[in-house]
Amino acid sequence: MSDQNGLGQIRSDRIRPASSKTSVVEELSAPKLIALHLIPGALVTVAFVPFAPLVQAAGLPPIAALLVAILLVLVPVELGIVLRAVRRDGGAAAVAFPGRIPAPGIEC
Repeated sequence: MSDQNGLGQIRSDRIRPASSKTSVVEELSAPKLIALHLIPGALVTVAFVPFAPLVQAAGLPPIAALLVAILLVLVPVELGIVLRAVRRDGGAAAVAFPGRIPAPGIEC
């Protein structure tokens, strides 16, 4: 039997909830949401300014300074935000990154 009736609509008796667990999601205030959006980019910009002359002196294009700023500033800041939120809620790093393959000898 098909999941659709003759009118192309999905029958509601075939729809099952994805999970029986309910999770509570914290709604962020507008100032906190804006800060979480803008601060990482501002930090990358602040890091780019001193990296640009160093990268150009090394003979690389200026975009390399942006890549260095992303690697050294943005990635750690974003990971720190995620890990802080997970630990605040009582979880572990494995909860934040469920597809992560554990490295041998490193416990999170």
